[in-house]
Amino acid sequence: MTDPALALRATSDALLADISRLADLERAKRHLVPGDARLVEVSTEIELIADRVLQRTAEERSLTEDAHAMVEMGVERAPEQSIEETDPSRPPQASPAAPPVVNRRSIQVILDEWREAERRAGESLPGSPAGELARAEAEHLKNEYHRAYRVAHDAAREDG
Repeated sequence: MTDPALALRATSDALLADISRLADLERAKRHLVPGDARLVEVSTEIELIADRVLQRTAEERSLTEDAHAMVEMGVERAPEQSIEETDPSRPPQASPAAPPVVNRRSIQVILDEWREAERRAGESLPGSPAGELARAEAEHLKNEYHRAYRVAHDAAREDG
């Protein structure tokens, strides 16, 4: 199982590097004229990095939710320091004999609720408050499901 503090630090470091690169590219793009072939190249690179940033922010949110749950449950391997204070060069914490169970709800319950929220979102009027709430709930449940699946998958892999 991954050391949660190091995973958070690595993800945050990667996000900061990508965001810095995005800013540099965007500043450079502002000086290119529309007929410059580099404009398309730079715009394409910006789009690729922005997609990666979006994926990493979702991953980081999931990692922070896991870390928060570990702290709340008193799990031995729960991160104790801020992301900034975490030394990226330190050796990972040893895995405990049994991986922590971060999700208290069964995967099937989460999946059923996710499907129900998706159904309500699909049946609602676009842009309606009820539809937006159902879509947000579905997104939250999707992320909870993926976290629960990952924890179960990691536990099964460690059990051999």
